[in-house]
Amino acid sequence: MKENVDRTFAIIELMEDLRDIWRETSPTHTLSPEQKEKVLSIILDANKILKRMEEAIYD
Repeated sequence: MKENVDRTFAIIELMEDLRDIWRETSPTHTLSPEQKEKVLSIILDANKILKRMEEAIYD
């Protein structure tokens, strides 16, 4: 379970990065092409981590 604790903190960091993008684009939250790429990358990375967490619970 220690790995899942570490993964939780990794996800929190990713969400903070995402929040920074939303703050930068406030109030309209219109994303530049680079920001769109970054948001998608964050989402994909978070999903991978969550999948590993789920698998660890079932192991």
